[in-house]
Amino acid sequence: MHWVARIVIAAALGVALLSTATPAQATSLHQAMSPQRDHAGVPRLDGDRPGIYGADTEFLAVIEAAIDRYDSSGLTLPALRIYVHPTSEGCQGHQGTYGQYGEADRVDLCTEAKFYVLHELAHAWERHTLSDLKRQTVLYYVERAVWHDRNRPWLDSGAEVVANNIAWALMDEPLSEPDANRHADLLDRFTLLTGAVSPRIE
Repeated sequence: MHWVARIVIAAALGVALLSTATPAQATSLHQAMSPQRDHAGVPRLDGDRPGIYGADTEFLAVIEAAIDRYDSSGLTLPALRIYVHPTSEGCQGHQGTYGQYGEADRVDLCTEAKFYVLHELAHAWERHTLSDLKRQTVLYYVERAVWHDRNRPWLDSGAEVVANNIAWALMDEPLSEPDANRHADLLDRFTLLTGAVSPRIE
């Protein structure tokens, strides 16, 4: 499906949701679905690349390509330090982790799989971009009770669902029209979250 059609679909979803709300709710939902930054993170200046530590040539290329994917899609990452580890012990037993420590956010990576690199960067992006109101709206859409809770199963958290969605929408492989139709919900949610169209749609 053509990318213009995706924009129309995303807009229609927003209109449909607003049309079922009371005036007060409609105002809140309109604000929630508009791009905004409520969190005063440390912005990344133009040309200020995240610091990357411990990566070999191949891993470095994967990380740089992922950062470029965000930049070319108009999704601004905050100031970041990215650390690469040889085993999952460096990522608390996971493929990667994200957290805020001091002046810059920190991403730890224990796999060079593109999806996981994009996923951890998505956590940094949403933390500094999405408003609390938009997070609540997304929780409603994805039918989750909490945004982030390490004591719950991984995909019980809205933040993980969103990070997966953004990572999937930023992958390099283009989508055929049948695939785009089959995954219309993910593409629409990406547009609602970011205000952009997935670059996978050609």
